[in-house]
Amino acid sequence: MYFYKGTSLSYMMLAAGFRIKAEDVTKGSIEMITMGQKLGTSKEQQIKDYKEQLNVIEQTMVDIEKEMGYAEVNKQLNELSKRMGKSREHLFMMWCLNINVLLLMKALNDDEMNGIMTVITVVND
Repeated sequence: MYFYKGTSLSYMMLAAGFRIKAEDVTKGSIEMITMGQKLGTSKEQQIKDYKEQLNVIEQTMVDIEKEMGYAEVNKQLNELSKRMGKSREHLFMMWCLNINVLLLMKALNDDEMNGIMTVITVVND
């Protein structure tokens, strides 16, 4: 699960049944950093851009929770998607990739409020 400022969009997406592979996030993050470099975007500007995107998503999630309370996850995700003008999946990928990029660039601490937490799922046969 990917956290930013103690908020986890990935928790909501997992609850809604959406999954993502960690190796896909890592590969995509490296591609994003490399593309930024090829385009001449400085490390500092990339960090600023990714944090701004995360701040907008995170604040929108906080606002929705304040307005809706702990409404059903799908309703919250639908509202987030509507306000951001992007699909749930697009927002989730952006969330995970941006957090991972910031970790790779050493611009975000992997701690109890930010970063990645491994979730272990127990399956009964």
